[in-house]
Amino acid sequence: MRNDERPPVSASEMNKPMNKGGDLPPLPLLPDREWLMARIKGVEYRFAMFNGQIQYVTRIEINDAGEEEEVAIMDDDGEKIARKEFNVKFELDSFSLPNNKGPRCCWLTMGASLGEKAHLPTFLFNVLGEGFEPDSPQGIVDALEGLPVKLQLKNKPNKKDSTRPPYQNVIYDAVLALSKVSPAEPPEPIFPGTGDPTGQPTDKDMPF
Repeated sequence: MRNDERPPVSASEMNKPMNKGGDLPPLPLLPDREWLMARIKGVEYRFAMFNGQIQYVTRIEINDAGEEEEVAIMDDDGEKIARKEFNVKFELDSFSLPNNKGPRCCWLTMGASLGEKAHLPTFLFNVLGEGFEPDSPQGIVDALEGLPVKLQLKNKPNKKDSTRPPYQNVIYDAVLALSKVSPAEPPEPIFPGTGDPTGQPTDKDMPF
């Protein structure tokens, strides 16, 4: 069709609200802190980013002026150590998108650290059991993908705009293998770090 054959837009269309994009209306919130059945659909191992910049492993030191200063930790080659993270995608069993466009999904992001204060060791313990020993990021990805689990979400208020619905986050220590009954007490990490009392990171606290 040539431009001179294109039909004109009607006057009534000219005054309709603009489409803001997206194929789906706002989705209703999922149940808060209830057990939901799901399956791990995919696991992504990636650089940790903030404002478009790769984040690096750091520690706090006191400078010559007596002030706290964040200092990058270097590897054996004198290079900064980039932070890594795992992003786990869950497909929910009982909640679908409108018009049967597929299952509802939720995500959980955790730093790729096996330190004693990290979330990842507790998550792996709850989902894979104490016998699992990760040898590499790929080993963790392969072990997790496709597993059926049950999980809980929690609502997090939108502090920037109280009129908008809350965010919903997966609770990292409330993702369980179906063989487990409940996470009444978060287990001790199976990969305890060896950090000193000052909290300085050690080899166990380093990402893969």
